[in-house]
Amino acid sequence: MDTNPPKSKSSLRRGNFSRKYVPPHKAKSRNPSKEVQGTTTFDSSVNLDAEEREKARKRLARFSKPKTPPKPEYGLLSRGDDTRLRDNEHDRLEFYSRILYRFIHFCSNNTPGSLQDSLTRLLSEDEFKTADSSEMLDENNNEEVTMDSILMSLRKLREALLRNAPSPFHKKVFMFSVRISTSFGHYQTYVPSINYLIRHKDALGLSEQEFEEVVTILILHLVHVNEDVSHAINLYFKYIPQRWEILKIIQSWIHKNYCQWIKIYNEERNDSVLSMMRLGYDKMVLNLISGVNCLYYTLPKADLEESFLPHELKFEDLSTKYDVGWRLDDDGQTVIIRERRKRTTV
Repeated sequence: MDTNPPKSKSSLRRGNFSRKYVPPHKAKSRNPSKEVQGTTTFDSSVNLDAEEREKARKRLARFSKPKTPPKPEYGLLSRGDDTRLRDNEHDRLEFYSRILYRFIHFCSNNTPGSLQDSLTRLLSEDEFKTADSSEMLDENNNEEVTMDSILMSLRKLREALLRNAPSPFHKKVFMFSVRISTSFGHYQTYVPSINYLIRHKDALGLSEQEFEEVVTILILHLVHVNEDVSHAINLYFKYIPQRWEILKIIQSWIHKNYCQWIKIYNEERNDSVLSMMRLGYDKMVLNLISGVNCLYYTLPKADLEESFLPHELKFEDLSTKYDVGWRLDDDGQTVIIRERRKRTTV
């Protein structure tokens, strides 16, 4: 008979688990070989070549930087969406820097070389430096940039500025708005911007050259887009009567003188004047087609392209885009404008 007293239930439950718990990371390793092996593996990083060490250093630096929170989108003041740009000068300056960066990025990736070449005219050296910052690059790197988004951002900024007294910053923003929107024919931007610049030219300190630039754009817009010639002529004689070359453009438009208009177009080197003339390009080419149809039966192809058409418009493009109904003769050098009627004998 077993004389030992029976074990209590509490002691059975404790069993071998009554030993003090030691966290694994504080416990001594029972396998020294594994500890040595692990240490050897860690220390082997000293054998990395210089290039791999540099990559590791850059990776560490990149991930150690705090993430920059995305900049808030601003609303249109005219819609009651947002007043931050109106009330905070720092926000306005920073927002303008972001717009400059987006525009440079857009020109570098999406537009013809002609606009890229014009960046030096559209932006000053200081504006290039303002836009060229690592903060802007990190923030906007993955952002889809379109001309519409740039122009909308400029509109938000201009609306905020309207509530403040004219300043050099106003002049910078409104002149930039005019220049880039003119390049794209976006009259919804350049017309109100020009009107503001004309109205506040003294307070803004516009130079004579800057004033002539914006007035010329407005006059040529009235001619080629609105076809409000009387208003255009009034502005011409009021503000820039010395610009006789602008008067020649107006006269050629009034009289549908496609020869003179296209000659001026082909020889023009002023980007803003060319941009405005392009808005009337199709109408003047149609005038040319109508005139040539009435005056000629045939024309040498070389003469047509060199003396009649805008330089970038070749005969094949003219035929395709405007469906003129002209054709090349068998020799490929003569354009048949219209067929001669054969006389019938009785």
